[in-house]
Amino acid sequence: MKPLLVRHAGGVYWIIRRDQSGDYCPPLTVNESAAEILKLLQEGTEEEEIAELLAEGDRDLIPQICSDIRALKQETEQKLRVKLDGLQKQS
Repeated sequence: MKPLLVRHAGGVYWIIRRDQSGDYCPPLTVNESAAEILKLLQEGTEEEEIAELLAEGDRDLIPQICSDIRALKQETEQKLRVKLDGLQKQS
């Protein structure tokens, strides 16, 4: 099961930890791009592959996009206390 729910309400994307059995984690609000990146990460898509999609053919942008994706992952994992590494690619 995916560790996060991604919801759109009131013009905002809400990232919610599914398992709230321990300490409650308030939702994280993000923009549409971050929501799409988190959806792809949960499907097991590699950072590099996501960066290539977002770079739209401009390979010079890939290192910066990968850095931004890692920062988003780190913030999400820290604030929502979930692990996004090691998720299996969905077929």
